[in-house]
Amino acid sequence: MFEGQRCRGVSFTVTSARDVPSVRLGIELAVALRRLHPAEWKAASLTTLLGHEKALTAILAGEPADRVIATFERDTLAFAERRKAYLLY
Repeated sequence: MFEGQRCRGVSFTVTSARDVPSVRLGIELAVALRRLHPAEWKAASLTTLLGHEKALTAILAGEPADRVIATFERDTLAFAERRKAYLLY
């Protein structure tokens, strides 16, 4: 399918997983891919990965990462609050 075509990409080396904002990194990558390659980039499996329809809609609409994150920020805070009762440490 891509024989003879130049394949460009990115490479990451994570030296401290604790210091990587993985959700933000994923959103930033999705937003960039959508912006740079709107016709080729397929978002089908992103629905499962995100688990949040409003975030996907924002990405597909070309919203910047901060606006995408804002679509699920309230839900994330609510989950963290509910989760506290189940943490042992």
